[in-house]
Amino acid sequence: MKFKLLIFALLINYFSFSKEISLVLSYNTYFSEKGYTYFELYYSLDPNSLELIQEGSQNTGAAEVTVTFSKGDAIVSYDKLLIAVNQDTNAIGQSILQQSRLRLDTGTYDFKLVVLDVNSENEPVVVEQKLSVKFNFEDAHFSSPQFLTKFEKTSTDNAFSKNGYDLFPLITLGTPYIDDSYENLSFYCELYNIDKQLSADEPFLISFYIRNENSGDKIDKYSSYDKSSAKSVIPLLKSFNISKLQSGNYSLILEARSKENEVICKDSTFFYRVNPINKQLDLDKLESMDLAGTWVEKLDDVDTLYKYLDCLYPISNQVERLYANNQLNGGDLENMKRYFLSYWSIKSPSNPKEAWLEYYKTVLQIDRKYRTPIMPGYKTSRGRVFLQYGPPFLIESSVYEPSTYPYEIWQYDQLESASTNYQVNRIFIFVNYMVGGNDYELAHSDAIGEIYDSKWRLRINKRDNNSGNIDDQNINPFGRNSPGSKYDNNIILGGSGR
Repeated sequence: MKFKLLIFALLINYFSFSKEISLVLSYNTYFSEKGYTYFELYYSLDPNSLELIQEGSQNTGAAEVTVTFSKGDAIVSYDKLLIAVNQDTNAIGQSILQQSRLRLDTGTYDFKLVVLDVNSENEPVVVEQKLSVKFNFEDAHFSSPQFLTKFEKTSTDNAFSKNGYDLFPLITLGTPYIDDSYENLSFYCELYNIDKQLSADEPFLISFYIRNENSGDKIDKYSSYDKSSAKSVIPLLKSFNISKLQSGNYSLILEARSKENEVICKDSTFFYRVNPINKQLDLDKLESMDLAGTWVEKLDDVDTLYKYLDCLYPISNQVERLYANNQLNGGDLENMKRYFLSYWSIKSPSNPKEAWLEYYKTVLQIDRKYRTPIMPGYKTSRGRVFLQYGPPFLIESSVYEPSTYPYEIWQYDQLESASTNYQVNRIFIFVNYMVGGNDYELAHSDAIGEIYDSKWRLRINKRDNNSGNIDDQNINPFGRNSPGSKYDNNIILGGSGR
């Protein structure tokens, strides 16, 4: 069974600058041997987004979550749970996982989600939409694989228990993203109706492997298979050690094959892998590097090479930025060449020149789009953010509001750069305080390492002389339908189902 919740863009209007609940909800669907369909909802709550009460050395709080599936006035299935927070006052809050498992037959339902911060006076967040559940009762097929952060044998039954194991879901927004903190690619899925394609208890093979989507090739070292016999429901729990799997685009491939090696059914699930090559610039060897015959040997214009090094800033880590800045200040052409060659040889050992040319093509595109009369596009706020994190998932632009400066809101469902760790659901606010021209400054972002300003709404609205005191915490310049509301999209629902 495969169904999908849309990704929601939710508007949550709290009192001025109060905390906003950050909840990610994912799901998967299954079929029971008892003959009914059911689904699992996985919740990931950021405890720091709740109103917490300090009790001694502990911060406590909770989110009350209610989900219902209805037809007309009748509630068909529901669950209500409390996601509790109890953490040390000095601890960095880790996301809290919770799970619901509900029976839901095929059909179309009214889905409703209600989320309440128990310590806040704010109204609960409510999300509603139609949802259709479908299942193929005749043909053999796999359920959508659920990627896991870990799994372990069950000692005591709990919400995460299934078939003798506790399965802890990897909750991501949209496409699964497996960063280098995971040494294993673990997943759970189920194979259905194979007994309707084969004779009872007839043997067959289930194969699992990872395919490189850049080349289209199967990676043999990440492949395995199981022998099985035909049954109506066959659970599958597998794990690959991917500690040496480099960054790239991959797919997990599942196949059921008959004893004649014919494919009975197949499933493909795409995922991103981010595993940076652990190489650093060997600064001691740069001075002795031989440039003869290299692709940078003939880069003899200092101004050109200066620009080449300067535009690497967004995609460089902190050490690289410092060293590049030293080369720019020193102005030694040969040293600049050596650093430039070393940089791209590390970034792309197999094709350093091609990697540079591809990046520089993007730099030129950014320059045309975001440049100002006094600044190249890659050094503007929008240009730097685009190069560092890639294109945003969504842009909201407001140019003609009479009471505000022109501004843009960029939303990223996931981002990472050479200088920052992986993050999800982040926004960037750019403001044109000059009103005319193309110079937008970064006014606020909730991304790590970026400018954070909780009063950005007031600063944008400062163009209006009646906007009030910027230090007044009781002013909310944006109403429910005002532009800028996408900033408040802080509950996102996605699914591992497709």
